[in-house]
Amino acid sequence: MRRALSVLLLTLALAHLASASGEPYDVQAYLWVRLTVANNSTSPYPLKPLFLDLPLNDTYQRSRLINVTVKLNGAEARCNTRLADGECGTRYLEVQCPWPLPARGVLEVTAVSEVYVKRFKAPELSLEASGLVSDISPELKPYTRAEGPWRYDQTGMAYLAEAAREIAGGEANILAIVTRLVEWLWKKVEYETGPPRYPNETLPPALIGEGRGKGDCDDQANLLILMLRSLGIPSYLKLGLVTDFDYRDERVSWTPGSRFYWSFLGIDYGHGWAEVYVPPWGWLPVDLTYNLGKENPLNAIITSAVSDHWKWYSTVTVRVGSICHADYIGEWRAAYAESLLSPLFYYTQYAIVRKGDSIERVVGFFRPLPLPWVKRTTLTVEYPSKAKVFETVKVTGLLEPPPPNATLLIEIRSPSGRKTIETVKADSAGRWSFAVAPYEAGAWLFNVTFPGLPGYASCSREFTIYAEKLPSSIALEVAAGNRSLLVQARLNPPLDTALSLLLTLPNGTVRVFTLPAGGGYLYAELPAAEPGEYKLDVFWQGSEAYDSAHANSRIYVRAPTRLAVNSSLTDRALVVSGMLEPRIANATLTIVAESPSGALNAQTVTDAEGRFSLELRLSGGTWVVWVLYNGSELYLPSSAKLTVEVETQRAAELQQGLLFALCLLSALIAAVALRRIGSRRRPREPPTSEY
Repeated sequence: MRRALSVLLLTLALAHLASASGEPYDVQAYLWVRLTVANNSTSPYPLKPLFLDLPLNDTYQRSRLINVTVKLNGAEARCNTRLADGECGTRYLEVQCPWPLPARGVLEVTAVSEVYVKRFKAPELSLEASGLVSDISPELKPYTRAEGPWRYDQTGMAYLAEAAREIAGGEANILAIVTRLVEWLWKKVEYETGPPRYPNETLPPALIGEGRGKGDCDDQANLLILMLRSLGIPSYLKLGLVTDFDYRDERVSWTPGSRFYWSFLGIDYGHGWAEVYVPPWGWLPVDLTYNLGKENPLNAIITSAVSDHWKWYSTVTVRVGSICHADYIGEWRAAYAESLLSPLFYYTQYAIVRKGDSIERVVGFFRPLPLPWVKRTTLTVEYPSKAKVFETVKVTGLLEPPPPNATLLIEIRSPSGRKTIETVKADSAGRWSFAVAPYEAGAWLFNVTFPGLPGYASCSREFTIYAEKLPSSIALEVAAGNRSLLVQARLNPPLDTALSLLLTLPNGTVRVFTLPAGGGYLYAELPAAEPGEYKLDVFWQGSEAYDSAHANSRIYVRAPTRLAVNSSLTDRALVVSGMLEPRIANATLTIVAESPSGALNAQTVTDAEGRFSLELRLSGGTWVVWVLYNGSELYLPSSAKLTVEVETQRAAELQQGLLFALCLLSALIAAVALRRIGSRRRPREPPTSEY
């Protein structure tokens, strides 16, 4: 917001107010203000009194002036000062110098005030508890007059009073009227900055029915004040500085060639809002442009710029003025018109400094003022928006107009915050260049500054080059060892670093290892006692210059097995039996028997305990018997060997049979022989006669 009195009213003073220390204030800070007046003439020019607003002393704020300096062309100067009170508690200092400002002379007035601020805490608001228009005390009637910017009795503004009556609709409840007007104005006016406007300029008659007006914070506040006053509700305009203590950016309000220049540090510009009397709560801030949102008209009060809602954002509003009756818009326009006939230029700088911080440090962030007789300079820069880490980047630029022997300061801030400053000379045509090789990835911030020379104003240019990380990779090899995993990993780039290994066991358990990789190379043996599938992920978190890398591998680890085998001979059969360890159920075993006379293949399956048994019928001879387990995804193969002499056992059987046969044959022969002998010795009987 443009503060009307600040356009002409530039000040300083030497006075002390009562200290506010010891009271429960939310914020303690210093308000630093400097007014600079420059005479852009080749002749001395008389100075009118200068005015500077001081922080208010009211229910929510206490302040005291602690330091004032006046300098002419850098040297101390003597001027008369007077502390004065304005309307509605406004305080200012009047400064009058008894001599004209020399040609190309510069007068600086600096004032520092200590400020103690309490944030507004909204009461429990409700329409039922609100007072009526008839409850307004006669003592407050001056705040309902048609005066200053709020001349609702004039023909050019009467239509706004008529609109207020239509919106109020005969309502007597003050809070209800306020909320209706707030809702209506939010719909009818959009925010736009500019010189201060009267209410009928913010919302002209042609837009009262259809369309939308335009205005900034004080313009919209004045429109509300006019409509409220026309309904008999006391209200006036309050001015302040919305403070955020952010010193990264200097906020400047200025048009080149303009006679007035404002800049702010730690302050998010000036602000204006309406103060409205609503019984039984008294004066309440109604803020149309700085609030939480438009879904609830009470937000204009509860979350106004001065409220404690913003304490979480470290935001506080320092009150610097009240306008209750004066036509500050008319004064501003008259002063502006007069300034165009004068060679004087006015520069006002504000800084808010939290107590405990250094005022000198904060004030040092201000840029030099663009004095009118000093040539304004500009910097153009050509640079790549992106580059790879370690890549040499060339930045070129042009300083115009080219001062002789100009030196530029190059401030380079790395992504990690490291700051370096270099210098570069511009040639006679204003051309300059420098090269840089970013050594870490991220946004590299550059500030090229021409600090100025006699007759040439300073200028600067900020830009960013984003350095992209280089790629990295991991080559990974994993092999199964004896109840372990053999891991080899090679990182590119070959840096001395550490790698993170995540080993997922077959049962789902994850084990984490962090191991050194000298020169990017890692060798490790990881325990893998449990058979099954293992997953290995290898990570490198990357560095300031290289992207992170990841590699993974899956591998099966198989447990060793052993066959315990024995054999026995039965009637013309060989029984091979034993156990597969560990005790694997339903494992298929192959049995191969070989001899000079032939070969035999057979298969069997282990039982639930890993046992097996198989009967082989073999011919005589020497037999070599192999029992084979081919393994599986979880188990390694194994084998066992037997040698069996089958022929030795068959020969004994044949010999026993042959002996038995010989014995039997001998017995038969003996029996036949005895029979023949007995028949040979029997006597003959005489023949039988039939006569």
